[in-house]
Amino acid sequence: MEKIEDLIELKRQMSELRNTIWVNEILFSFNWWFLLFIAIVPWILWWSFLADKKRITTVLVYGLQMSVAATLLDDMGSYFLRWIYESQLAPVTPRLNPINLTVIPITFMFVYQNFTSWKSFLFALVVLSFGASYIVEPIFTYMGIYKILDWHYIYSFIIYIILGVVNRLIVDKYVHVQMKKELA
Repeated sequence: MEKIEDLIELKRQMSELRNTIWVNEILFSFNWWFLLFIAIVPWILWWSFLADKKRITTVLVYGLQMSVAATLLDDMGSYFLRWIYESQLAPVTPRLNPINLTVIPITFMFVYQNFTSWKSFLFALVVLSFGASYIVEPIFTYMGIYKILDWHYIYSFIIYIILGVVNRLIVDKYVHVQMKKELA
């Protein structure tokens, strides 16, 4: 039990340090405002101009699955010190929530709803995954938001593609089951 007490004390110290850094260096910085912007504005734009309201349930299910998967993988990557986030919107979590809860679901929902054939979907998914891995992630690194410790962009590229395909298979199966129920 002594080890658990040591772990609790280290966690307390880490939380205090994280909060101090966040208040003194991150809160209201350019990166903080940027993260706040990308946490809110894309949802407004998506709902106002981009959402396919006729297929809203399936599109949102796809986006929710992408968000959950991204959050779980982000937690694992942070836990195993593959990367860290030097700027956070809030200090209470090790993950980059504006990306996991806004950018990833919205961009992948856009691809899912607009590229309905598998061929066009896969092409758009590869383009999106390439842009996220080799353009956005390096920009976030340059900005001091994201710091790679033991990771390569190619891993992100492959994971984005796998997540997009697996989640589409799941949603397509869900839609197929729903259609069978409605016809029965």
